[in-house]
Amino acid sequence: MAARERREDGRGRANGRVAAGGRLPSKPLQAIDQTQLAQRVYKLLRDKILGREFEPGERLQLALLAQQLGVSRTPVRDALNQLASEGLVEIRPRRGTFVARADLATVEELYQLRLMIDSFIGALVARQITRAQLRQLRQLLEKMERYVVGTSYVDYVAYLERDRAFHSAIVRFAGNRRLAALYEEINLPLWLIRAQDHAGMARSGDAQASLTEHRAILQALESRDPRRVVEAVEAHIHSGRSKLRIGLALESGAAPPVPGSAAPPDPAGSAQRGQPRSAPP
Repeated sequence: MAARERREDGRGRANGRVAAGGRLPSKPLQAIDQTQLAQRVYKLLRDKILGREFEPGERLQLALLAQQLGVSRTPVRDALNQLASEGLVEIRPRRGTFVARADLATVEELYQLRLMIDSFIGALVARQITRAQLRQLRQLLEKMERYVVGTSYVDYVAYLERDRAFHSAIVRFAGNRRLAALYEEINLPLWLIRAQDHAGMARSGDAQASLTEHRAILQALESRDPRRVVEAVEAHIHSGRSKLRIGLALESGAAPPVPGSAAPPDPAGSAQRGQPRSAPP
């Protein structure tokens, strides 16, 4: 009897060591970075929205997206919240999450802010820009030119990314971090709206006109004449504002706005531009 108990006790200790060994892997596992995963989901969804795989007004179902992407709901929810903070999606309580529709009132507000900031920064940078900074702007402009053939864009979204980098570089040259952060907060939703503007992509001559405006800004900075820089910047912003408003009007089926006119009030759009809410479960 005693011998039998000793044998069973020995087998039990051996089994315990196996069980313990099963719980502790020979090599430590690396923890999954949920923040990185959420950013990957965010970039994927953002690209699909910009590429019109998700149309304006289309509902984005959190559970379905998580299932299709093979991830949990948490990174998808985080990604949708980030897209909402940028104005690319709208989160409506008890209704769901939808791809945002751009409205003329929003475009008008954003361009008014850009006009003030870009003009001020342009005059400031004109007085202090260095040769190295001018060289950096020339390189960015060359990258923009790669996405234009004749009067058309080869890749409109890629062109806009370089366009954004060009203007953001000028803002950085001012050396004001708070102003740079404010500029990005304003410029990002405007950039996203422009990326969705397929009517703008189709306009003949728009690509070369855009390049010409950017060359004028660069040449003005090279002259280090603040007044000339402000004139070039203002002409560029007014041009972009007019093109985007026309594109949005054509897309919605409305009559194109008269150039130089103010955007009509949009109570529904204004109500939707409050603080973003968290994505529903």
